[in-house]
Amino acid sequence: MNALLRVGSALGALALLALLMGLLAGVFEEKIPPGRLPALPVPVDGVLAEVRLHLVPQIEQAVGTLQPKEETQVSSRIFGPIVGVGVREGDLVQEGSILVELDRRELTARVEQARQASAAAKARLEEARSSFERVSTLAERGVAAAAELDRVRATLESAQAQQHQAHKVVEEAETARSHAILRAPISGRVIHRMVEPGDTATPGSPLLHLYQPGSLRLEAHVRESLAAGLSTGDRLEVRIDALDRTLPAIVDETVPAADPGSRSFVVKAVIPSRPELYPGMFGRLLIPTGTVEHVSIPAAALRRIGQLEYVLVADDTGASRRYIRTGVASHDGRIEVLSGLRPGEQVVLPPKEVESGVTGAVGGSSQP
Repeated sequence: MNALLRVGSALGALALLALLMGLLAGVFEEKIPPGRLPALPVPVDGVLAEVRLHLVPQIEQAVGTLQPKEETQVSSRIFGPIVGVGVREGDLVQEGSILVELDRRELTARVEQARQASAAAKARLEEARSSFERVSTLAERGVAAAAELDRVRATLESAQAQQHQAHKVVEEAETARSHAILRAPISGRVIHRMVEPGDTATPGSPLLHLYQPGSLRLEAHVRESLAAGLSTGDRLEVRIDALDRTLPAIVDETVPAADPGSRSFVVKAVIPSRPELYPGMFGRLLIPTGTVEHVSIPAAALRRIGQLEYVLVADDTGASRRYIRTGVASHDGRIEVLSGLRPGEQVVLPPKEVESGVTGAVGGSSQP
């Protein structure tokens, strides 16, 4: 009897468990058959805009760096201590203005010594000329011997040579002294100052670096097949990422030698002078390579949920939501559609965008 009760209790528990599992699994509820349910259209609230095909320029970008077309390094031709530097980095200078001064005391002393030596040589020349004129007069009268005339003539020629040499020494000393004042060879901006007062200038060592701000150009590496189609004078555009600006450019030069590593040519394009542009800035040379057809819609028709993009597509029954993938925006207020729409379809513009006069909308009355 006890055994039967235990068996009955176990069976009852199993039946209760089976009933509970059936309830959780929805055995006793009506099921929806597998398949897709059509999206319920909503009334069209707004003006319709057409999905269009339009030609878009195909642009290839070549990265490069802004470099000055005209630049120079100021260096000393003589050895000497620096007593003054008249400019700082970033200063604008005019051609001929004083940049660096060297100590001129020793050079001035050499000039004075050379001038005194020149004066002495001039005095000897005058004496030799007087002697030659006197002996020549005596020789014409038959009083002076021919040997004496030859001697004073040689003395005169030697004095002339010495005086000429002394004059050149004076010029050399004055030239050396003039090199103690370093002037700007061009009008431009100082971008590097490598010395301070008290430093010693040595011949050939750079002291300052100047460039002309109005001569900046982008030097970009362009693949050889694309560079072959560019010529001097071609009008392109340059994108400066740091300024978020696109500037016009003219091809100024193409280096006639390819880089064997990258198989590219250096193309130099001149851009307009702007105070916010500096050498060394990053830029992109935009080179048109043709056109391509893109599907586009007015940018105002695009709606977002988080990172998802969708539009309302209108048909005879109303408007339904459709998720799409977009590309780049164009200058006329439209945006490229990579997938999800076909040309000729109609998308719905939000009413507030219609009231603000969004470009790209086509005539179409609101549907109820």
